[in-house]
Amino acid sequence: MSPDLPPVAPSVTAELVAALTPRLQKRLDAGIAKLADRPSVVDGDTVRIAVDDDTDLVLHAPGGVVTSADAIRCGCLLAPDCLHRAAAASAAPVADATPTAEAVLPTEAASESKPDSVPEAEGEAASVPEPEPAPEPETATARQHTAARTVQDAAAAVLDVGTDGAGAVLQAELLRAAHTARLAGLPRAAASAVSVVTALRAARAADPAYRLTDLVAALREVLAVTHRLGYATGPELTALRGTVRQPYTPDGALRLYGLFSEPVLTATGYAGTVTWTADAEGRLYTVSDVAPGGSGRAVGTADRTVRIGDTALTHRELSRAGLAVSGATVSPTGRLGAGAGVRAVRASGAAWHEVPLDRLWSVPAAEQIPGALAGGHGLLFLDVALIGTVREAAGDCLLADCGGLTLRLAAAHDHPALPYRDNLRLLAAARGTRLRVIARLAPAPHPRALL
Repeated sequence: MSPDLPPVAPSVTAELVAALTPRLQKRLDAGIAKLADRPSVVDGDTVRIAVDDDTDLVLHAPGGVVTSADAIRCGCLLAPDCLHRAAAASAAPVADATPTAEAVLPTEAASESKPDSVPEAEGEAASVPEPEPAPEPETATARQHTAARTVQDAAAAVLDVGTDGAGAVLQAELLRAAHTARLAGLPRAAASAVSVVTALRAARAADPAYRLTDLVAALREVLAVTHRLGYATGPELTALRGTVRQPYTPDGALRLYGLFSEPVLTATGYAGTVTWTADAEGRLYTVSDVAPGGSGRAVGTADRTVRIGDTALTHRELSRAGLAVSGATVSPTGRLGAGAGVRAVRASGAAWHEVPLDRLWSVPAAEQIPGALAGGHGLLFLDVALIGTVREAAGDCLLADCGGLTLRLAAAHDHPALPYRDNLRLLAAARGTRLRVIARLAPAPHPRALL
């Protein structure tokens, strides 16, 4: 049912689960499963679920996200302390928490005393002033220490019981800890905790898009971040705290060439399209339209107009065309801003085998892989020859030769509404075909390139 439900803020789910009696908390996982079989109707920013023939459960999501417990209402006799409200919140995707004024806290620096002026000593020469002591390095605040320990304890509990034991109550504890961390100015720890909950839900629901490596990576991240916060100073502390929003900086005039558009469908309830472009030097830029939604939005936004300047290009059209941008603003990850001062018009594009895009494929695969593993955009630009298929526990893969390297090519997403899996089946029947592809590297015992 979760694809039909709007994302719910972590604090809302935590509040509703905590309000349940111990008896109802024990029944929560069963309540979630039962609610998943009930019909639902979406009407604008409201979702209505028929709990039974006489009772409706309503979720109100202005802006696409449920941000307060009062926005989930139930008509049963036990409301508002009923199981249904907590079950709906626990079944829904986890929303990205909205930044608040409390999310950025003033630094708690140690007080410094200014030395008095040094008097002259008796005699002909004045004494040399003593150098001022170096300031103490900044450390995490007491509030951040407490929040980090709360997140760490909740994540450790998940690690202790595994996916089978990490039901809705334990997930809610981790969501509550994530909310506390965000309010304490630790957005990275908060986001990591939410990622763990998202992966747990996918695992317990047997979601075909679930990958064990995602859950392992999320748990490793949250435990490592919360552990190091107690010792870090300087730039390391800044990185561990994380940032809520990415700044956009002016980048002047850009001449961009469309590379490809990809559908986005996240387990946190967001969907849409991201279109990738490159300039003549091979630098990558993205234009995105991602918002709360399900698979319908992931498929449909490809034919919506890109949100930049005055252009009438759709994402699908931009993936083949070009763009001339003036007054561009760009985030550190290459995302193009859409501010009032940005102007953009359609320009000619280039095919993947044409200048300037072909330069992206000129770097040998062996040289691209370390960079993809180190972070950044994570894209691989590969020329491959299909040589067969191999069956693995996580699904079938294509085997491809890439300059002497044998690669496993896999679908980037397993949702049936997206064409990845069907396209992979078509390619499996085309042994010997040579292709130019773009993929992401998924680390594993046998690394995969997700097409």
